[in-house]
Amino acid sequence: MSIGIIELGGDNIGMGQFHIHMNEAFRKIDVERKTYTSHDRIFDKDFSRINFKRYWTTKHKIFRLLFLIASSICLFTIIISKKHRFYILHYFGESGYNKYLVFLFKILSIKYVVFVHDLDSLKREVPESKKILLEATCLVGLNDGVVVDLKKLFPNLPVLRVQHPRYGEVRAKKKRVQEIRVLFWGHLKKSKGLEILLDAVESMDNEERINYRFSISGRNASYTSQELAEIVKRCKNLNIAINTQFSSEAELEMMLISTDVVVLPYTKVYQSGALLHSIAHQTCIVASDISFFSRELKHGKTGFLFESGNSEKLKQCILSLRSINIGEISAMAYKEYLTKYSVEMLSEDLKKLYYEMQSL
Repeated sequence: MSIGIIELGGDNIGMGQFHIHMNEAFRKIDVERKTYTSHDRIFDKDFSRINFKRYWTTKHKIFRLLFLIASSICLFTIIISKKHRFYILHYFGESGYNKYLVFLFKILSIKYVVFVHDLDSLKREVPESKKILLEATCLVGLNDGVVVDLKKLFPNLPVLRVQHPRYGEVRAKKKRVQEIRVLFWGHLKKSKGLEILLDAVESMDNEERINYRFSISGRNASYTSQELAEIVKRCKNLNIAINTQFSSEAELEMMLISTDVVVLPYTKVYQSGALLHSIAHQTCIVASDISFFSRELKHGKTGFLFESGNSEKLKQCILSLRSINIGEISAMAYKEYLTKYSVEMLSEDLKKLYYEMQSL
């Protein structure tokens, strides 16, 4: 049974490594498949480039339309030719191109599975988004918390858990410097608690702050232009380096190699690629104590947790890092990560999913 995997964001939304390691796990169970995605380089024969990235990044309206038409014709031709018996879609909170794919699947009686990366729009009762999932043969959550929520939201649909693929490990040895380099990165959403970090830094006195080098990197995803301008202004006043442009995977790798601590002060999250990416690059994690991070981190052993929303607690946690061997904490988290997110375990989950798809 051949499987087609469609996710058109690819490298443009940080999914490149996800697909590489998902493909590696599929290869271990010898499943015929092809991944259709945007990427800056051809990985191997299991990937087919559908360059939606040009549609998203081109500003000229006519060229955008041409790229959209060309990409759509290519993708729809693949589906209409029935090259695959089953498809896997990825859902990030917007119906986007998925609604057109689902329309075609329905006409052609093709079954599909959805990997759910975001639950917010589902809990907000967005009918168009929900329809994509309601028409699916099976839903997939990438951690236990998402699976529980999906079963509540869609009690009549099969819901399976597939382990989140791990990210590529970096062999380069970190060069420690006198200052502790602290990074906040990822899409800039209000639920990620950036203001909590800024409040924590702002409350430090100059003697405390001089021991740290703070930086922020991420593309704006939910702030207004005025709100973002205010954040940039605060960063400038606090001597915090800020980049609000999208970082390629190569740029992200360089950032994480040059980072000692990643701060994730989220107030809400269902899963976090930023967490796994950071651990893979052996950075020490400081995160809020919301349920997802509390499940993933052991306070004082594989990372540090602080009371969610409390900037004073975050400040104390950051200041305590001066008296801790953060290299040992990072190494312990990395060791646990390699075991928990092994390719073998992911392959077992994908095998169960494959058998489930065959039986439906």
